[in-house]
Amino acid sequence: MKFIVAADTQLGLYSQFSNIKEKSEIRWDSKEFVKLDFLNMNPTKSLDFEILNFNKLLKAFNEHNFVFLIILGDLINDPDNETQVNTFNNIIKNYSNKHQIYLVPGNHDVCMPAKEDKVTNDSLNLYRSRYGPDYYKVEHDNLKLIFLNSSIFRNHKNFFEDYNNQLNLLKDAVSGYDEDLFIFMHHPLYSENINESKNTWNIDKESRLEIIDILSNHNKSVNIFSGHMHQNKINNYKNIKNIIVSSIGVPLGNDPSGYYYVKYENNNLEYKFKILGE
Repeated sequence: MKFIVAADTQLGLYSQFSNIKEKSEIRWDSKEFVKLDFLNMNPTKSLDFEILNFNKLLKAFNEHNFVFLIILGDLINDPDNETQVNTFNNIIKNYSNKHQIYLVPGNHDVCMPAKEDKVTNDSLNLYRSRYGPDYYKVEHDNLKLIFLNSSIFRNHKNFFEDYNNQLNLLKDAVSGYDEDLFIFMHHPLYSENINESKNTWNIDKESRLEIIDILSNHNKSVNIFSGHMHQNKINNYKNIKNIIVSSIGVPLGNDPSGYYYVKYENNNLEYKFKILGE
């Protein structure tokens, strides 16, 4: 079984970083541009940069014999921006009719506003109306694939039912299951160590330790793919491997835009980061 895991298409992030206030103003002094070394890129108010990269991803998916594509959230940058929403949906519908594409929500998809990392019932319902369920299970070739809403784990005290539904999804997945498990969600479990406090890059510590307690009792490998950090990183704890994927859109670290090519065959997992367009 071969598939692609990608993250953070995030249509609109580049134009946000451009910080253009007026039509005639080109902001080369944008703090984000300076901080992230984007001075070699022209500030813009368009979505062209992310659209081009998104189409490169879908072209790679279309041209090879992949079973499915997974996008790990932050599909768009601003959930209030209908242009971003409509552009994403128009791009993806040209491929999803022929190929299987799975989505999970990122904080920029389910938080209102996204920068405050605040999930509400209205924002959850809006995501579900636009893209479908925000957590679910799929089976491929007797393998269980679990898709989770990690923003719930960051706000679990306000969403007790959804939080427990996701924990039960994990408990059911490992119960009586003797194969490697694959989990896909936007936020990594942790950025540096399992006992770190909640920060920009991880999920709530209480949620994290409860998830780890469930998964570390599985007698096979657990492979978690996450995005959010816009750079590549791999964390290992016991039988749990958390593979963090660089962005399709704007990168925030030293890794270029790209995705993971994943192959699982005869209980053997292979995964390799591919630079977008190569």
